[in-house]
Amino acid sequence: MSFDPNTREGLLSRCPICGEPPDFARTYGVSICPTCHLKGTRTDFREFPQDKVVVDDEDALTFWTALINPAIGVSAIDASRLHSDLREFGPGQIFQLITGMASMLSRLAVGQAAERTDPLPLPSDFAAASRAILGWPKGISDYAHRLALLKADNAGHEVPRFDVMRSAVTAVDPKLQKMVLDLSYFARRDVILKDLCVLVRPQAVGPNAEAGGMGRDGLVRNPRGNFGLPNLHRIVSRHNREGRSVSEFKGSYLRLSSSAAVRILSDRLGIPMPFLHEVLNDEMFCAAALSDAATPLLEATLLEAAFPLAPPEGALPLGATLSALCGRRVNPWPAVVRAIARRTLEVSFDKDTGGALVDRMHVLDFSGVLDILSGVKADTSLMELTADDRSVAFVMGTTLQRTKALQRQLLLPNDPGFDDLWAFRQTHITTLEVQRRIAMSSGKKPALQRIIAEMDNASCEPLGRHVRGALITLHDRGQVEGLYQKRIFAADRN
Repeated sequence: MSFDPNTREGLLSRCPICGEPPDFARTYGVSICPTCHLKGTRTDFREFPQDKVVVDDEDALTFWTALINPAIGVSAIDASRLHSDLREFGPGQIFQLITGMASMLSRLAVGQAAERTDPLPLPSDFAAASRAILGWPKGISDYAHRLALLKADNAGHEVPRFDVMRSAVTAVDPKLQKMVLDLSYFARRDVILKDLCVLVRPQAVGPNAEAGGMGRDGLVRNPRGNFGLPNLHRIVSRHNREGRSVSEFKGSYLRLSSSAAVRILSDRLGIPMPFLHEVLNDEMFCAAALSDAATPLLEATLLEAAFPLAPPEGALPLGATLSALCGRRVNPWPAVVRAIARRTLEVSFDKDTGGALVDRMHVLDFSGVLDILSGVKADTSLMELTADDRSVAFVMGTTLQRTKALQRQLLLPNDPGFDDLWAFRQTHITTLEVQRRIAMSSGKKPALQRIIAEMDNASCEPLGRHVRGALITLHDRGQVEGLYQKRIFAADRN
């Protein structure tokens, strides 16, 4: 506290004579300057009265000081002024929260105002933090936005890589911490999304308005295809500076992929983020506004439509099936998810195994899947994006671990556009895809070692140098499909 809570007189933080802060390593009474005393001078702080504190929001400041006033019992503190969400934490926790928030405001504002001569929070900082608490939850959201703007100003208008409110809540109960940080997160996201909406145009404006995909802007490199708030802010800021607009698809994708709820859903379902975007935009899942609320509905719909049975003999995981059969530039997931929800495509669900949902759902009607895929139109919107690692793994029909290994060997493209990725798939095939398509045709899955031996005997050499023991390898598609011909199930090509 930089003032007396009863008299409102400001407190000294440095000796008015020598200018040193009193450390009291050697104390000669709380009102005597120890540094001056060692020099043979007696400086009594009581002889230097200070001005009284004046703030615009006296009511909020009084609320804060009353929380720890020893003259006021805990039971006598008026908790009715607090939102019901906060009443369980008690005055000590609320005091700590307000103090932390005021301290963070003070640290960020140092150097931006003449009255800030030291890092101690000003009384107005405590009043502002108290008013934010009294205005819960909107007050916290507004306060978090104010801190974020200060931090951005200090960093040359670059959005901070972390939530600045996090440092303000370290001393409070973990439950209270989460409540505050959740409000702060959504406040920051709302502001950025409003700025993003201004950039969205029905179509590109000018020849350079849509130059390059989002990944090629050099702003994002995320193997999961999602955009955290700092990256989202940088994308919006850069487009603003350069006078560029974003397409409706790109704006919609940025908004959805920045959502933590959608990111978690993508992990749980096993559908890469770029492909999931169009699924959640389907009116069947009430996501016309791309709301986070649509995410549990999608998962529940799929689980309700699936048969809770162990997979029948010959069935393959849904994700692996689509990866093997989808040979065109299309997003297969919206049509397939609709078919499952409407029960026109039967899938079984093995609830006793772990992993992503599309790996636990199995399908046996491969011809039915082909019929669905044949009605899907080519997807041009995805060509605006750079494919993340999980999208590369899905399109190429390999595992994420093997995908990264092939990329390190420069056998698979790194950060490809979707158009380049699809073009690469049309000329290359993995041993996993061969195995799956043979299983679809014969009902039996051959060992990868046997497939590799057959290819070696037919001089179908793998792409790149041979890695000893590698079972998932890349080969020329024309050679391999010519070798197996009718032994492998036909893919969707037309």
